[in-house]
Amino acid sequence: MVDKKPIISIILPMYNVENYIAICLNSIVQNDLKNVEVIIVNDGSTDNSRTIAERYQAKYSQIRVYDKKNEGVSSARNYGLMKSKGDWVWFIDSDDAIKQGSLKYIKKEISDRNNKFDILVFKYLKFKRNSDVSKINDIKIPNEAKAISKFQAMKSLLDNNIASFPWNKIFKKSLFDKIKFPEDRIYTEDLSIMYKLYDKASSIYFQSAPFYFYRIRNDSLTHNLSTK
Repeated sequence: MVDKKPIISIILPMYNVENYIAICLNSIVQNDLKNVEVIIVNDGSTDNSRTIAERYQAKYSQIRVYDKKNEGVSSARNYGLMKSKGDWVWFIDSDDAIKQGSLKYIKKEISDRNNKFDILVFKYLKFKRNSDVSKINDIKIPNEAKAISKFQAMKSLLDNNIASFPWNKIFKKSLFDKIKFPEDRIYTEDLSIMYKLYDKASSIYFQSAPFYFYRIRNDSLTHNLSTK
C-alpha cells in the first residue's frame, strides 16, 4: 500500500507507447515500491497504452493513471508535479526502464543523508531491445554517491553521459515551487530549466552507477538524445 505521504513520486508521461509501456512499468514494479507512488499521465493516447496502464493500476495500489488532452511531455510533467505527494520526484519516460534496486538505493541515500541534498544525479545506459534490459541490470551499484559542486553540476549539462535530461536525476520537489517545464517548446525544454534547478539547489550528489535505461527508437524522434 502507498503511504499517505510517499517519499518518492515517479512521474511518467505516456503517449502512444503500447509497445513499450509494459517494459517500463515492469522495471518499476520489480523495484521496492514502499513509500513510492507512480503517477502515469496519459497525454491523450490513441492506442492501447491506457488499457495496459490500467492493468497495472488495478494490480498495484501505488500506481495511479490520470488523463489529459494531448499537450506534450512538458505539460504532462507539470501535471504530474501538481498531482504528486512525495517530497522527491523522478521523471521517467514511458518507453524507457530503470535498474533493479535503484529505488531502494535512492531511498537509503535520502534517509542516510537526512534529506540534506536537493538533487541526485546518475548515469544512464542506452538499449534497443527489450531483452537488453535484463543484461544491463547486472551492473553493480557503487557504495555511495559523492557531493559535487554547483559548478561541476552546471558543467555536466554539456556532458552527454549526464546532460540536461530530467530522467537521470532525482529532485526534491520543493525545487519546482516556482520552476516549471516550458510548455511552449518542443526542443531544449529540459535545458531551459535544468540550470535553474541546479542554481536553486543547495546540495547536489552524483552516483556513477547507471540507474536509468534509455531506449533507442528508430520509429520516433525520441531516439535522438537531443530531442527526448
